[in-house]
Amino acid sequence: MKNLSQSDFRDLLDDLELLHRKVDERVLVVPFPPDEDFDHEIRIVFLVDKKKLQAASSVAGYGSDLPRAKKLDFCNRWNRENITPKAYLDGDGDFVAELILLHDEDVSAECIKNNFIKLGIATIARFFKELKAYVDDERAA
Repeated sequence: MKNLSQSDFRDLLDDLELLHRKVDERVLVVPFPPDEDFDHEIRIVFLVDKKKLQAASSVAGYGSDLPRAKKLDFCNRWNRENITPKAYLDGDGDFVAELILLHDEDVSAECIKNNFIKLGIATIARFFKELKAYVDDERAA
């Protein structure tokens, strides 16, 4: 697959039986309900561009009681210890987990499903699980 369209990407999400919603011509959202690892809904926003796939997730206000320095400490530690997703704070001070896949070469649908969608979901979920543990520890300190 090269020059992936949103329709192609939706087909991949359907193949994986992932519930998703189209937001506009380039954006799809995949929601994940709260669970024992993270007690807030996580929405992964997938941006589909002809040569780039992007997945990002943020939970507005989560950990907002932490000082900015503590938030940056977590993001910096995460980025040192993990290849993906990239962690940062947005303009509102919310934690963001993001990964990007450039797909200007022809790759298989299986490659995109396994190395971007499944990996992205798993690593973003792990990011929020570790973020919750960090926030809980900081609040208890």
